[in-house]
Amino acid sequence: MISPINGAQSALYSGFEGYKRGEAKVTEAAANIATRPAQSNLNESVVDLTTGSLQAQASASVIKRADEMLGTLIDTLA
Repeated sequence: MISPINGAQSALYSGFEGYKRGEAKVTEAAANIATRPAQSNLNESVVDLTTGSLQAQASASVIKRADEMLGTLIDTLA
């Protein structure tokens, strides 16, 4: 069985990893938009930019909730 503290730490780790992936997707999509040839398809890069942004936002929410949960657990155990 996973302890609540380990669960919160795992959620924090997952949140950080998801945020890094979202940030990397946004960076890559922005670079593709900035350097694309005039005749290339812009739609795919814009979709990647949006999905990367949404992934980073969702992961930031996970980080915030896990931090709150971990703080509550530490306060309860202290």
